[in-house]
Amino acid sequence: MAIKQYLSVNFARALAVLLLLSLVMAIAGCSDDAGGDKTTAATAKYEQIIADADKAEADLDYDKAIEIYEQALAEISDADKEYEAIYLNNLGLIYYQLAQYDKAEPLYKQALAIDEKYYGKDNPKLFLSISNIGRLYHQTNRIDKAEAMYERALALAEQAARINSSQVAEMKNGLAEIYRITNRLEQAEPLYKQALAIYQEHRGKDHPYVATILSNLAMLYGQMGLYDQAEPLHKRAVAINRKAFGDNHPKLAKSMNNLAYLYEQAGRLDQAEELYKQALAIYEATIGKEHYYMAVTLNNLAGIYDATDRFDRGEPLFKRAIAINEQILGPEHEELARACFNLGLAYQNHDRLTDAEKMMSRSLTILTKYQTRNKRQHPEIEYVKSSYTSLLKQTGLSETEINNKLADFY
Repeated sequence: MAIKQYLSVNFARALAVLLLLSLVMAIAGCSDDAGGDKTTAATAKYEQIIADADKAEADLDYDKAIEIYEQALAEISDADKEYEAIYLNNLGLIYYQLAQYDKAEPLYKQALAIDEKYYGKDNPKLFLSISNIGRLYHQTNRIDKAEAMYERALALAEQAARINSSQVAEMKNGLAEIYRITNRLEQAEPLYKQALAIYQEHRGKDHPYVATILSNLAMLYGQMGLYDQAEPLHKRAVAINRKAFGDNHPKLAKSMNNLAYLYEQAGRLDQAEELYKQALAIYEATIGKEHYYMAVTLNNLAGIYDATDRFDRGEPLFKRAIAINEQILGPEHEELARACFNLGLAYQNHDRLTDAEKMMSRSLTILTKYQTRNKRQHPEIEYVKSSYTSLLKQTGLSETEINNKLADFY
């Protein structure tokens, strides 16, 4: 069975807007009379920049949003210096959404350095910068660092007596995701449920934030084999996102991908294939053909084709997924390992053993480096190693030759 890729949804942009609005109110409320006109002008300028950039993002015009924030940063003066970290964070968030993580990271770190200098290292106002870096570490496979940043952000949010706030819920969701992908499933479930309860109470049952947690909790249940519990959660997430964003938005496509994967897990391949195709069409129309989310769904659709005796259609999709993952995430990311393994397994099923050995060896190399980097076992490495060993036996190698090949992965 191929290792499939889940697509975990995040809501970094929406959270940022919430925090930005709170900061605007705080600044407006504490200005003194002597500097009132100056502060009011700076705040008005800031609010207009945020509004213009938000509109560009809502229209999926990311180039325009980037231009707005870059111009704002270039024109920073003493009067609006306090907004610099916010602009940096928001610009980083755009690059993050575009999967341009190498551009997002230095912006996030610069924002955090400014905030730490301005507020100190233990001020809740650092929450946004810290959570953004944690999310980026998570996405770029630096799991231990991500977990530490999520915990730091959660502690800051709770320190501010916002126990039921969006900030706390988002960090609980982030930690739950870390626990899920590192196979600590029992620790993940209560955090997802706590986050879900917070959002349903404070945002309503049909808010997109609720859809995010529903999708992630459903993926957890799918991972546990609890398909009957997972399906209604996925369907509810799809319905919420469709209502909130319309029929042609990446967030709808993400939730459709996740429901499709559940159908695939349950053996409902026709339903899975249709949803994967719909998700791909939305991605191509909105975020383009070279985005990480495209790679996830391409990989999954390729698996459907392979499982239904259409490998001639699946192979090019597997290869596209590998190319996108390597370009976007880099040569040592676990998502690339999964894509390589899936193609290798497909090659094995079609007796292309030399090609299969190349792909599986590459996958195992990446996962071995993951373990060294994160100082913990990857939850899928034993399955990959077992599959690779079976492949080597199939090629006719002796036990000694097999052990020599496996020695590099211990």
